[in-house]
Amino acid sequence: MGLFSKNDEKTLLAAANKKYNQRDFSGAAADFTKIIEANNKSLAAYYGRALSRYALKDVQSAEDDLEFILKNDAGYSDRVYFYLGIILTGKGEIEKGCSYLKAYLKKNESDAEAFVCLAKAYSSLNSNDEAIKYLDRALEIDPANPEYFFQRGLIKIQLNENKTAILDFNSAIEINPQHAVSYNARGTAKRALGDFEGALIDFNRAVDLEPGFKNALHNIASVKYDLKDFKEAIRYLDQALNIDDMYPDAYLLRANSKFYFDDPDGAIDDFSKVIEIQ
Repeated sequence: MGLFSKNDEKTLLAAANKKYNQRDFSGAAADFTKIIEANNKSLAAYYGRALSRYALKDVQSAEDDLEFILKNDAGYSDRVYFYLGIILTGKGEIEKGCSYLKAYLKKNESDAEAFVCLAKAYSSLNSNDEAIKYLDRALEIDPANPEYFFQRGLIKIQLNENKTAILDFNSAIEINPQHAVSYNARGTAKRALGDFEGALIDFNRAVDLEPGFKNALHNIASVKYDLKDFKEAIRYLDQALNIDDMYPDAYLLRANSKFYFDDPDGAIDDFSKVIEIQ
C-alpha cells in the first residue's frame, strides 16, 4: 500500500471529494494525484481526478483516467461510460462516444441527460431525425425541462420545420419565462417564416433578459437589414461589436449594411476585418 493505509486513503479521498463538491477542482485534482502516487490501483482516486480534470477542461487527461478505470475494472461505475461518451462526442469521435453513451443507457434508461447528449451528437452529424428521437425520449422522462424543448426546437429549425420549432420554444418559455435563448431561437424561426415583427419582439426580449446577448443583437440587425433599414442594422451591430470586437458575422453584416447605406469606405474596413479575423 506504500505511504498510506486503507484508512488513510479513505480519509484523503473524503477530503479530496469535499474539495470537488466545493468546486475547488484544482485542489481536488492535486489531492487525488497524491493518492494515486501512493496507490496507483486506487480507481476511486482516478475517477475523482477524472471528474476534476473534466471540470477544469483538461479533457484529454480526464479521458486517460477514465480509460484506465475501464481497463482495470469495466464494471467500476456506469458513469465512467457516461463521461467517456460526453468527452468523445465533444472531441468529434461520435461513433465511439455514442457507443459509450448507449452502453450507459442500457442500465440507466431513465437518464434524460444521456439521451440529450446522444441527440446533440447525432445532430452534429446532421442525423437530425435520429437526434429528435432521442430528445423525444428525454422529454418523456423530464417533460418540465425547458432546455430539452429548446434543443429539439433548434434541430427542427435545421430541418426547416419552423412552425413546430416555435411550438417547442413556446413550451420552453412557458416553463421558464426567463429562458432568453428560447426567445432568440423563436425569433429565428419567426424570421424564417417572414414574421419580422414577431421576430423583433422575441429578439428584443432576449436582449432585455441578457443585455450582453450579442447573437440576439446580431439577429435584430439581420431583421433590420431584411427590412432595408440599414442605419438601424448598423446601430445594433455596433452594440454587438462593443460586446465582442472579434465577431466576424457582425463585421460582415455591418459591411453589407454600410455598402447599402452609401458608406463604401466603412464597408471595406469591415470586410478587411472579417478577413483579418478568419
